[in-house]
Amino acid sequence: AKRCLIAGDISQAEKIYSQLINNGFNSYDLLFSYALLSRNCSNFKFAKELLIQSISRYPTQVDHYILLAEILRLERDYSRAQELLLTACKINPRNSNSLYNLSLLYRDLNNIKEALSSVNKAIKLMPNNYIYKLLKADLLKDINNLKESELILMELCSDKKINDKKDIFLMLSMVKSLNSNFQESEKILLEVIESYPKFGQAYLNLSGLYFENKQLIKAKRIALEGINIDPNIPEIFMNLGVICRNL
Repeated sequence: AKRCLIAGDISQAEKIYSQLINNGFNSYDLLFSYALLSRNCSNFKFAKELLIQSISRYPTQVDHYILLAEILRLERDYSRAQELLLTACKINPRNSNSLYNLSLLYRDLNNIKEALSSVNKAIKLMPNNYIYKLLKADLLKDINNLKESELILMELCSDKKINDKKDIFLMLSMVKSLNSNFQESEKILLEVIESYPKFGQAYLNLSGLYFENKQLIKAKRIALEGINIDPNIPEIFMNLGVICRNL
């Protein structure tokens, strides 16, 4: 089943997982893998059933608490999600992923202080995980601590161990824009588009940047390019509608 997933044959992988479950197999790896596949296919209800079964059978494992909490957070069931993550932290206080997800939960609850506290603990446990540092930079941006946010992002930009930096550059551009540095923000986004020409989010952000600076013709052109590149980002259509209205 895992080989099928690697090959991109999701339906076959799901069929094999289902056969195993129906034949009475219920190992932790099977339950978690099938739940993860179901989550990725947006079948949240079935994923939750598998994870609850997994937690019941293997209560000392941590990852199924985290995955179930992630689904509940997406469903805005914040109280149950928090309870699961705190349980995961008690089971294994050194699991940085529990703390990272707890930080995401607190951010959704607009409790930035607790979110920063949790992500700082995660970074302390895994200082080389750039995803944790990217979240910290985002949280600092949200509380208008732009200087510290930019320092973290600049450090990540210069890290040669990170291969794909488009999300880092995207956030750095946002910080520059919030700091009223339009030219640098524009330059970063143009470089991102040149390096990652299929990255629709960069077109969305650049179009938004031009719109904010009342460059409506440019904003419209970039939005249209973005739609041609990736028509599955609804915000680009929304932005284009606003731009056309203002034109």
